[in-house]
Amino acid sequence: MAQRLTYRKRHSYATKSNQTRVLKTPGGRLIYQTAKK
Repeated sequence: MAQRLTYRKRHSYATKSNQTRVLKTPGGRLIYQTAKK
């Protein structure tokens, strides 16, 4: 099953001000990294 991701800041909607990219950490976890506009 895929890993669940939560936004690290702001609100939980995929809006223009909340764009993210998925990053794999050295520990093997997936996290969201907030992208610039």
